[in-house]
Amino acid sequence: MKKIKYKSFFINKIDVWGILIGLIIILGLTGPWLIKDIKSYEFKDSEEKIFMSPLFSSIVRDDQFVTTIWFISLETSLSGAALILTSILCAFKFKRKWINFLLFNISFLGFIFFFGSLGRGLSIGVRTFLGWGLFVTIIGIILMFILSLDKLIRA
Repeated sequence: MKKIKYKSFFINKIDVWGILIGLIIILGLTGPWLIKDIKSYEFKDSEEKIFMSPLFSSIVRDDQFVTTIWFISLETSLSGAALILTSILCAFKFKRKWINFLLFNISFLGFIFFFGSLGRGLSIGVRTFLGWGLFVTIIGIILMFILSLDKLIRA
């Protein structure tokens, strides 16, 4: 009887740069992307901040932590899941070099989908700031783009 060797069709090896980029994106997902600062007009001394990311939202009132809400909406959770999936799959070297560029496109669409899911319902008295998690995720997505272009050019 002849032994059949299993040969992987897609995955070749582990990519160290891909692991680093995936960790950068996951680190960015753990931090706040948007910070909404709400000053109450009813109580002049009261201030509430909402720290938002694709996976969770934390509420802080008068510098005291109130609660964390996981999976805010279906759309923001899908964008976070797309970013997590692409950051995990970025760690592998694929035999088909176009797969890395496809992963970049999925992560970029997940990034855009987050902002499209927020809507436009900002009311009076709400100031929105960009958080550090957003900048770290942008750096990770740019690095993923550079890595995918490098692999496409070398193919």
